[in-house]
Amino acid sequence: MKLRPLGISGAWLAESDEQTDNRGTFLEWLKFEDIYAVMGIFSSAQQANISFSGKGVTRRIHYSLAEEG
Repeated sequence: MKLRPLGISGAWLAESDEQTDNRGTFLEWLKFEDIYAVMGIFSSAQQANISFSGKGVTRRIHYSLAEEG
């Protein structure tokens, strides 16, 4: 994820690379490790993703309850 400040105080643009294949498109929407490194903002959520699936494609939900460490 690439973060760059905009011309408005406190406004940032977050850009992520899209991964596309015959099933659809996937991208990291937010990666809080990167946000913390650049802006110092902490969140208990670690990552949020977006996927767009083609017709007939089934996707499952993935999550983790792993402890930090």
